[in-house]
Amino acid sequence: MQDSGIHPQGDSVFQMEAAADPSQARDTDNNVPQNGNSLSKLLVIIITSPIWFSLMCAFAAIALAILCALLSIIIAVFATGFSLTIGGIVTLFTVYPAGIALIGAGLICIGLGGMIVMPVIRCIWRGCVSLFNKFTNFVHRFVSSKAVA
Repeated sequence: MQDSGIHPQGDSVFQMEAAADPSQARDTDNNVPQNGNSLSKLLVIIITSPIWFSLMCAFAAIALAILCALLSIIIAVFATGFSLTIGGIVTLFTVYPAGIALIGAGLICIGLGGMIVMPVIRCIWRGCVSLFNKFTNFVHRFVSSKAVA
């Protein structure tokens, strides 16, 4: 019975008062203040803000220009299709073959516009989400990175 830590009198060999409480233990490595590190990061961010902010605005302007160009192409294809279809209906009563051809071309443009709308919208959405995630990951890594000692 003594091997299991129990005496014949019923007292255990292991005394709780002698054990160290892990919640009372202090880690001496984490007590070092890192105010100098965060202050230097803040100072670097403030001093270099004219450079990175202008680059960030330039990239945002390029992304917005690409977005507007893709959306304007879609709108132009639909507008061309509708105008060709309406023009073909009007021309159908004067020159029959030309009217049929214009209606056909208009319906083809509307169909092509409908086919490219969803892939372009998905591409724009994925691009915006990807840019946002990359930006937030970059900021998170920059702000939360620890100095290697």
